[in-house]
Amino acid sequence: MGAMTNTLQFVPDMALPDRFLVAEVTFVDKDVEARYETSIPMQGCVIPRDGVPLRAIVTSKGMVVGAANFQYERPNVEARVGMSSPGFKTGFHVRLSTLGLSSPLFLEVLVDTRLDNGKTRRDLVGTISGTNRPFAAGIAGSKYSPIVVPALGRSGTTLIMGLLNAHPQVVAPGGYPFEYRQASYFWHAIRILSSPASFDLSMHPDSFEGKHFYHIGYNPYIDRQYHKAFQLNEVASWQDRELPISIINCFKSLIDQFVDKLLIDSGRNGIRYFAEKTIVSPMNDLVLNIYPGARQVFLVRDIRDSFVSARAFNRKRGYESFGFEGKSDEEVLASRKHIADVLVQAHRYAQDRTHFVRYEDLVSDMKGTLLKLVEFLKLDGSPETIAKMVASQDRKTEEKAIHATTRDTASSVERWRSELSENEKAYCAQAYREFFETFGYAVQ
Repeated sequence: MGAMTNTLQFVPDMALPDRFLVAEVTFVDKDVEARYETSIPMQGCVIPRDGVPLRAIVTSKGMVVGAANFQYERPNVEARVGMSSPGFKTGFHVRLSTLGLSSPLFLEVLVDTRLDNGKTRRDLVGTISGTNRPFAAGIAGSKYSPIVVPALGRSGTTLIMGLLNAHPQVVAPGGYPFEYRQASYFWHAIRILSSPASFDLSMHPDSFEGKHFYHIGYNPYIDRQYHKAFQLNEVASWQDRELPISIINCFKSLIDQFVDKLLIDSGRNGIRYFAEKTIVSPMNDLVLNIYPGARQVFLVRDIRDSFVSARAFNRKRGYESFGFEGKSDEEVLASRKHIADVLVQAHRYAQDRTHFVRYEDLVSDMKGTLLKLVEFLKLDGSPETIAKMVASQDRKTEEKAIHATTRDTASSVERWRSELSENEKAYCAQAYREFFETFGYAVQ
């Protein structure tokens, strides 16, 4: 976690003057005197050249982490650009939890504007960069450390999870089709329960017994308006410091208990890590923030091959998944761009707790790739252990038959050359060039 109010910078988008008179973001809450350590207060002012600002959205790794309607007046800023009583609110306030933010962090600020012609337009108004300093005081240790394996679907995650589970010091619960993500469920609970209120994204304080009876959302009382009910800052400070730590420690203990039961069920001992498949999202950063011993293993595959593999697997099963639901192939290809950008950024800023495995290397040189992986994890990498891991997959003929969409593994590499249309190839060469160059794939 981190205290970040003096390490952040908002940079307006270069195209901003064409559409906005003003777009400013500051990292202070003048209405609350609490010293934030696990969240970021953001105040902003946006004045479009055309229309009325409706909503500010903050994203991390393509996912919305904060949002708020424009509901405050900013008379000083309005006067500075020659506007007096513009007839609409120009200010917004968002408070973000730092639990799921990486360091260095990169956030995007977008604004929905209702134009004079009645249409709504979403614009990028700027980016936020900075550092997320560790805040570990009070966070309990854990018996086991997690390995999170973020990847796009059809990138070989079932294969690598099976290989990890075959190492004597790693347990990876479940397996296709019963992939067990109990820890991810608890990590999600940590993020939700400790996040500041967002009535736009989550629940209202008057609705959890009724409208949201089957759900639980961001804590609706971690809110600047409710803080005004108290004379001192004790409640706000508790919500920002002690409460998140208590929630983290509670769920870390539950995860340890879960792994204990896994080991009893499987008759194993001597486990150092438990591994779970995840998606590319801020939740992986949350895990790294609350577990000093956590490791992140990105599984990367040529995005063209993962696309055609997913398309073929959908046809094989007779229904759509992997983001194809109700979308054209062109829309699916375009929708994966933000994941590719996140992977490039993660590679650029990778630190000592992050490792990258290319699917192509895993299937062409499994022993060599596994040796590098276990060395990164500081686990036993003896020839006997590596051989045992490889042999574990030789026995999974039925599972391989279910997953396969090519005649053999070798045919799964660069299959895009024969399965993509020329237009799709041209689009990928342009849209994903940086991804290809970063991870060593042919552009064309």
